[in-house]
Amino acid sequence: MSNPPLNRQERRTYRRFPASFDSVYQSKIGAVVEPHTGCVENLSLGGMLHSQKESFYPGQEIIISFRLKHFGQVVLNGIIVWAWKSAHNPDLYEAGVRWTRNSPAAQARLAAFLSSHLDAPAVPTLVSSSSARSIGWWRMITFGFLLFALLTILNIFWFKKGILFAR
Repeated sequence: MSNPPLNRQERRTYRRFPASFDSVYQSKIGAVVEPHTGCVENLSLGGMLHSQKESFYPGQEIIISFRLKHFGQVVLNGIIVWAWKSAHNPDLYEAGVRWTRNSPAAQARLAAFLSSHLDAPAVPTLVSSSSARSIGWWRMITFGFLLFALLTILNIFWFKKGILFAR
């Protein structure tokens, strides 16, 4: 476990929502582990600040669950980016968590919650890779159809004029 840097520079991609609500988490180490409770201190589309009684280590994978007011329960997978003893409470540890491999439904619920609570004009939304692929396929099919129609019209024109198969 490391100590907090004295001179932290803001490198976050997403804005953080200051929060204070209970969470339940489990470490994703091979054996079955009892769930523990903690507190979500701030939250974003990219991760969160979490405080708990147990210490974490960077690289540790966790599953965390918490209730978002008006949006229901959300369960997310994350990886610990940094962890150290809390400067505010010596009985607690703090950890920075980055979200990893989460369901589109959980990502959408988190994005909806954050966009309803942040005063930013637009909160970036998480688009699942399957949604992005389906949009890509739709564009490809449309382009293919238009290309086929254009070539069909040109082919009819050329055959009527005798350009392709002149006798």
